[in-house]
Amino acid sequence: MKTYPYVERLYPNRPSAMDRWQYDSACELFVEGKVVEGIHAILDYYTPWVRLLCDDEKKGTGCPNWTMQPTGFLANFRRKFTKPVYGPGRKFTIPHGSLVMYLEISETDFQVRIPFVKLPQDQSLLIAFLRNVNSINARLDWFQLVLREDELLCEYSCPLPVANPNKVRRILMEACLFLSDRAEELVYKYGGSWVKEPHYLSCPSANVERAIQAYRELCKWLRGLLKQDYLYMLLDYVNELFAISHLYVLFFMRADGYWEQRLTEIFCEIIRVDDDDLDRFEHLNHILSNLEAVTDDELRLYLHRKPCFISSNAQFSLKELQDEAREQIEKLLQSFPYRAEKALLSSLLFIFSHYATHDIPAQVDRIFDKVLRTVMGMDCQDVFPFLLKAFSDILALPVMKKEESQDLKQREEWE
Repeated sequence: MKTYPYVERLYPNRPSAMDRWQYDSACELFVEGKVVEGIHAILDYYTPWVRLLCDDEKKGTGCPNWTMQPTGFLANFRRKFTKPVYGPGRKFTIPHGSLVMYLEISETDFQVRIPFVKLPQDQSLLIAFLRNVNSINARLDWFQLVLREDELLCEYSCPLPVANPNKVRRILMEACLFLSDRAEELVYKYGGSWVKEPHYLSCPSANVERAIQAYRELCKWLRGLLKQDYLYMLLDYVNELFAISHLYVLFFMRADGYWEQRLTEIFCEIIRVDDDDLDRFEHLNHILSNLEAVTDDELRLYLHRKPCFISSNAQFSLKELQDEAREQIEKLLQSFPYRAEKALLSSLLFIFSHYATHDIPAQVDRIFDKVLRTVMGMDCQDVFPFLLKAFSDILALPVMKKEESQDLKQREEWE
């Protein structure tokens, strides 16, 4: 058995920019009565350079402070001449996903304003649109969607003295991790339009077309798989192949927002497939038909390179990754050569699920990317040495303190 060949990602890996130690600093500053400085520390907690690049009154200069910065003569010398110089830090325009967030810190108040979505011009979609807006409002803790003429706006304000770090953190998370995805759903599914045009990052159209073509080829490959005469031999693996295909599309398309939500809705039907059901392949054919029904024009709407202020992914842990890598090595050694297919699919699920749920550090990404380029499309009997080598390299990684500072540099290049 062979898997689908490797597809180049739409854009490079995006390492995490979170500086976890800044949250403690924010709490200490708030206790000392330095509320504005505490809010600045929360912004640094999520993305250290947002205060340098997003200050409306005056852009900063230099490189941002980073808790896990490299040490040594050259690093200290470079840091001396790239010391960050920040602006006033009172007004910020922060893009995230498809939304733009306006944050203002006055002498008395902390305010967040988000231009959301316009009402649909097609009146037949209006009732469904407003029902969805009502559902969104019911799930909000801090913001409320307010209709002004034909535009929906999100606003929140509170007295500055009560803008504690936990409140500010939760407000920003609600804006970036919930409202951004819901706004895309209102636009792409319910006919709304943007109040403020999204600040998408550059992504060559040729790369987008290549990703669309790879998506079509993957659908064709899965269709051919379900039409094979010896399909009964794949009964133990077909669900895993579809699950890997889901994660693989997320991987090479860098899917997020509404497109990730739509893919998940299509593929989640796999868990409803009964192993004893004689119609299981008809069910999988239905899933595949839903994938094929997504048009190229829809994909072009979804495939944008979006700025990311707050990541929705789980915090990466090298220790947890190494523990899981040991389990994968054991599975590989126990499975070879009789259960080679199961071992290969288990390893691919392990790798792709980490890409789907974590911001992968640069050094881990290099190991994973190298082995994926090698084993994707190979016969399962030939991949074991490459997978064992990759997982052994993961186990050999040291504590990545300096690696995290390298990730910040790569994130700056990515943004």
